[in-house]
Amino acid sequence: MTRRVAVCMPMLAPYAVPRYAALARDPRLDVALLVETQNLTHRPGWVQEEVPGCVVVQVASLRMSAHFANDEFGYTVAGVRLVPYGLIGTLLRLRPEVVLVCNATELATVLPWRRLLGYRVGLLVEDTEYSYTHKSALSRGVRQRLYQAADFFMPFSEDSVAYLANLGIRDRLFKTSWSIDVDEFARTVDSSEVLAIRQEVRAEGRVLFLVVARLVPAKGIMDLLTVWSGLPSEAHERIALAIVGDGTQRGEIAEYIRTEELDNVCLVGHQDYDRMAGYYCASDVFVLPTHKDNFSLSVMEAMACGLPIITTIHNGARELVLDGVNGYVVDPRAIEQFRDAILSLTDGERLVRFGQASADMIVAYSHAATMRQYAEVLSTA
Repeated sequence: MTRRVAVCMPMLAPYAVPRYAALARDPRLDVALLVETQNLTHRPGWVQEEVPGCVVVQVASLRMSAHFANDEFGYTVAGVRLVPYGLIGTLLRLRPEVVLVCNATELATVLPWRRLLGYRVGLLVEDTEYSYTHKSALSRGVRQRLYQAADFFMPFSEDSVAYLANLGIRDRLFKTSWSIDVDEFARTVDSSEVLAIRQEVRAEGRVLFLVVARLVPAKGIMDLLTVWSGLPSEAHERIALAIVGDGTQRGEIAEYIRTEELDNVCLVGHQDYDRMAGYYCASDVFVLPTHKDNFSLSVMEAMACGLPIITTIHNGARELVLDGVNGYVVDPRAIEQFRDAILSLTDGERLVRFGQASADMIVAYSHAATMRQYAEVLSTA
C-alpha cells in the first residue's frame, strides 16, 4: 500500500524535476507536488514542467515583497514571499498522509489543520544560523516555536543541523542533501561547444575560472573582482574569468571591469539552465564568493563536471569542499587567503588532481541515492 505524500514548494525548478521523478519511482509513495508560482523575476527562463510519476498542482498564492539587511556586509536584499492561501483547499482534496514543507510560511499554513486532516508535517531545512543573523529576537522566537511544532525535519547540511540545534531541535532529524544528475553534468560535451565558449569568454590558452550566480550583493562578486584586480600581472596573462548570470548589480560590475581594465574578465549574462553544462565543462575552476548561500547547487554541478571549487565560509555547500583536496573554503574578506586560493589553482597538476577529487566525491550525491533516502524517511516518519 502506498503512502500519499504532498511536497510544497514555491516554484518547481528545472533541477528539481529529475529529483522528484526519482522519488516517485519508489513503489511505497504516491507523490504530489504543490507549486505556489510558475514564475519569479529572478528566475528567467524557468517554466513549470511535468514530472514523471508525480501529480503537479498549482496552488493559489499571494505574492508579497520581502527585504532583509545584511549589516555585516552593508547591503539590503529585496525578495519575494509567497503566501499559499490555496494550500489547505488542495490538501483537503488530496488527503495526503505526509505534508513536506520548505519554509516557515508554508509551515504556518499547514500546522493548524494537521489533526483535522490527519497528516504528519515534515520540514525541509536549508536554513543556517548565518542566514538569520539579521532577524530580530522576536522573529527568531516565533520561528523557533513554529519549527518545534513540526513532526520531523530533513536538514540539507551540517550547518542546517547546527541551526536546528540552536533552536532546541536535536531529534526527529533525518539529514539529507541536494542531489545532482551526475550523468547529465559529467557527460562529454561536444568539443566544438567547449571551444566556442572558451572563445566567447576570451580564454584560449588560459586557466578559466567560472562564476555562476545572480548578480546581487549577496553573491560577493565585487569581493572576487577586488581580489582579481590585485593579482600579479604575470598571473593575469595565464588566467581568465567568466561570470554567468544577471541581476541588479550588473551595471556596477560592468563598470568596475571597465574602470580596472580587466580584459581577462567576461560578463556573459544570463544563460538558460540547459546550457550550463557547456559552461562548466569549458571551465577549469569554479568560484562562488558568496556572502549568503544556504546550500549552493552550482557547487554540485561544477563538481559533477570535474572542477576544483573555491567557495566561502558562508556557503552551506562548503561541506563538499575539502581544503587542499578538491578546492578551498575562504573568508571572502580575507584578501590574501582568497588570492592564494586563486593562484594555487593556476597549477596544472593541482587542477587535474583537485578536479578528479571533485568528480569522485559527487557520485555519492546522485538523484537515485539521495531520493532513495528521501523515500525511506517519507514512508516511515
